[in-house]
Amino acid sequence: MKVLLTKDVKGVGRRGEVKEVANGYAQNFLIARGMAEVANEGKVAQLKEQTEKQKQKMEEKQEKLSRGIAQLENEAVVIHAAANEKNHLFETVKEATIASHLKDVVGVEVPEKTIEIKKPIKEVGKHHVRILIGESYVPVTIDIQPS
Repeated sequence: MKVLLTKDVKGVGRRGEVKEVANGYAQNFLIARGMAEVANEGKVAQLKEQTEKQKQKMEEKQEKLSRGIAQLENEAVVIHAAANEKNHLFETVKEATIASHLKDVVGVEVPEKTIEIKKPIKEVGKHHVRILIGESYVPVTIDIQPS
Protein backbone atom coordinates (compact mmCIF):
# COMPACT_ATOMS: atom_id res chain seq x y z
CA MET A 1 0.00 0.00 0.00
CA LYS A 2 1.31 3.47 -0.83
CA VAL A 3 1.26 5.89 2.08
CA LEU A 4 2.16 9.53 2.49
CA LEU A 5 4.19 9.97 5.68
CA THR A 6 2.99 12.80 7.92
CA LYS A 7 5.84 12.30 10.42
CA ASP A 8 9.38 10.94 10.30
CA VAL A 9 9.25 7.17 10.84
CA LYS A 10 12.48 5.39 11.70
CA GLY A 11 13.28 2.68 9.18
CA VAL A 12 10.55 3.82 6.78
CA GLY A 13 11.16 7.42 5.69
CA ARG A 14 10.90 11.10 6.37
CA ARG A 15 7.87 13.36 6.59
CA GLY A 16 6.38 14.14 3.19
CA GLU A 17 7.68 11.05 1.39
CA VAL A 18 5.47 8.55 -0.41
CA LYS A 19 6.43 4.97 0.54
CA GLU A 20 5.23 1.50 -0.35
CA VAL A 21 4.62 -0.52 2.84
CA ALA A 22 2.72 -3.68 3.77
CA ASN A 23 -1.06 -3.23 4.06
CA GLY A 24 -1.25 -4.39 7.68
CA TYR A 25 1.66 -2.18 8.75
CA ALA A 26 0.08 0.81 7.03
CA GLN A 27 -3.44 0.27 8.40
CA ASN A 28 -2.67 -0.99 11.90
CA PHE A 29 0.37 1.07 12.76
CA LEU A 30 1.14 4.07 10.54
CA ILE A 31 -2.37 5.31 9.76
CA ALA A 32 -3.78 4.34 13.17
CA ARG A 33 -1.13 6.41 14.95
CA GLY A 34 -1.39 9.40 12.61
CA MET A 35 2.04 8.84 11.11
CA ALA A 36 0.78 8.42 7.55
CA GLU A 37 -2.19 8.80 5.22
CA VAL A 38 -3.23 6.77 2.23
CA ALA A 39 -1.45 8.27 -0.78
CA ASN A 40 -3.80 9.39 -3.52
CA GLU A 41 -3.12 11.64 -6.50
CA GLY A 42 -4.61 14.74 -4.89
CA LYS A 43 -2.55 14.51 -1.71
CA VAL A 44 0.65 13.76 -3.62
CA ALA A 45 0.07 16.77 -5.91
CA GLN A 46 -0.65 18.97 -2.90
CA LEU A 47 2.55 17.76 -1.23
CA LYS A 48 4.64 18.56 -4.31
CA GLU A 49 3.11 22.04 -4.44
CA GLN A 50 3.91 22.66 -0.77
CA THR A 51 7.50 21.44 -1.08
CA GLU A 52 8.09 23.67 -4.11
CA LYS A 53 6.76 26.70 -2.22
CA GLN A 54 8.98 25.89 0.77
CA LYS A 55 11.98 25.44 -1.49
CA GLN A 56 11.32 28.78 -3.18
CA LYS A 57 10.98 30.55 0.19
CA MET A 58 14.26 29.03 1.38
CA GLU A 59 16.05 30.14 -1.80
CA GLU A 60 14.72 33.69 -1.39
CA LYS A 61 15.80 33.78 2.24
CA GLN A 62 19.23 32.38 1.35
CA GLU A 63 19.67 35.00 -1.38
CA LYS A 64 18.66 37.85 0.93
CA LEU A 65 21.03 36.56 3.60
CA SER A 66 23.95 36.28 1.17
CA ARG A 67 23.35 39.83 -0.11
CA GLY A 68 23.26 41.16 3.46
CA ILE A 69 26.38 39.30 4.56
CA ALA A 70 28.22 40.35 1.38
CA GLN A 71 27.74 43.97 2.47
CA LEU A 72 29.56 43.18 5.72
CA GLU A 73 32.73 41.79 4.12
CA ASN A 74 34.52 45.15 4.28
CA GLU A 75 32.89 46.38 7.49
CA ALA A 76 33.01 45.28 11.10
CA VAL A 77 29.93 44.45 13.15
CA VAL A 78 30.20 46.34 16.44
CA ILE A 79 29.10 44.58 19.63
CA HIS A 80 29.22 46.35 22.98
CA ALA A 81 29.97 44.14 25.98
CA ALA A 82 30.89 44.67 29.61
CA ALA A 83 34.63 44.41 30.22
CA ASN A 84 37.10 45.06 33.01
CA GLU A 85 40.06 47.48 32.91
CA LYS A 86 42.27 44.79 31.33
CA ASN A 87 39.82 44.46 28.41
CA HIS A 88 38.64 41.00 29.43
CA LEU A 89 34.94 40.46 28.92
CA PHE A 90 32.75 39.47 31.84
CA GLU A 91 30.79 37.17 29.54
CA THR A 92 31.98 35.24 26.49
CA VAL A 93 30.53 36.41 23.18
CA LYS A 94 28.93 33.37 21.59
CA GLU A 95 27.21 32.51 18.32
CA ALA A 96 23.79 33.53 19.67
CA THR A 97 24.98 37.05 20.49
CA ILE A 98 26.62 37.43 17.09
CA ALA A 99 23.50 36.08 15.34
CA SER A 100 21.24 38.61 17.08
CA HIS A 101 23.54 41.51 16.17
CA LEU A 102 23.80 40.30 12.58
CA LYS A 103 20.02 40.15 12.37
CA ASP A 104 19.86 43.81 13.42
CA VAL A 105 22.49 44.81 10.86
CA VAL A 106 21.52 42.59 7.91
CA GLY A 107 17.78 42.43 8.49
CA VAL A 108 17.61 38.66 8.06
CA GLU A 109 17.84 36.05 10.79
CA VAL A 110 21.22 34.31 10.71
CA PRO A 111 21.06 30.79 12.18
CA GLU A 112 23.52 30.24 15.04
CA LYS A 113 24.72 26.95 13.58
CA THR A 114 26.03 28.77 10.47
CA ILE A 115 28.41 30.94 12.51
CA GLU A 116 31.88 29.50 13.05
CA ILE A 117 34.13 30.91 15.77
CA LYS A 118 37.67 29.49 15.98
CA LYS A 119 37.99 30.16 19.72
CA PRO A 120 35.68 31.74 22.28
CA ILE A 121 35.67 35.54 22.21
CA LYS A 122 36.71 36.71 25.67
CA GLU A 123 38.51 39.98 24.96
CA VAL A 124 37.79 43.41 23.53
CA GLY A 125 39.02 43.96 19.97
CA LYS A 126 38.47 42.74 16.45
CA HIS A 127 37.78 39.06 15.89
CA HIS A 128 37.18 37.13 12.69
CA VAL A 129 34.31 34.68 12.29
CA ARG A 130 33.03 32.77 9.29
CA ILE A 131 29.41 32.43 8.27
CA LEU A 132 28.24 29.50 6.18
CA ILE A 133 26.05 30.66 3.30
CA GLY A 134 24.99 27.91 0.95
CA GLU A 135 28.13 25.87 0.50
CA SER A 136 30.77 28.53 1.11
CA TYR A 137 32.02 30.51 4.08
CA VAL A 138 32.00 34.31 4.18
CA PRO A 139 34.47 36.03 6.56
CA VAL A 140 33.01 38.69 8.84
CA THR A 141 34.86 40.90 11.32
CA ILE A 142 33.32 41.36 14.77
CA ASP A 143 34.51 44.42 16.73
CA ILE A 144 33.95 43.95 20.46
CA GLN A 145 33.96 47.28 22.30
CA PRO A 146 33.64 47.85 26.04
CA SER A 147 30.35 49.31 27.19
